[in-house]
Amino acid sequence: MELKDKIILVYYLDIRYINSSDVNQYLFDFYEKIKEENDDSVYQIIIPVREASRVECINPKLISEDEYKKVEELIIKNKDFLLSIKK
Repeated sequence: MELKDKIILVYYLDIRYINSSDVNQYLFDFYEKIKEENDDSVYQIIIPVREASRVECINPKLISEDEYKKVEELIIKNKDFLLSIKK
């Protein structure tokens, strides 16, 4: 599956309360967890931020209503997952 055919989710991950020496490991651990949560139809990007964590779908084009429903479900599932992570 080509990138243009994938759902693109961007995780803005709050690192305000993570020790600077632990940020890389924290991002890697987060990546490993979300990799298990989603299938190959989802391309995931993690951006460290110093504000509240959030997840967004940035696909500019959704072809069908089924794809839209899938994106909605993924956003909800991944947002819940993001909020459940213990720092």
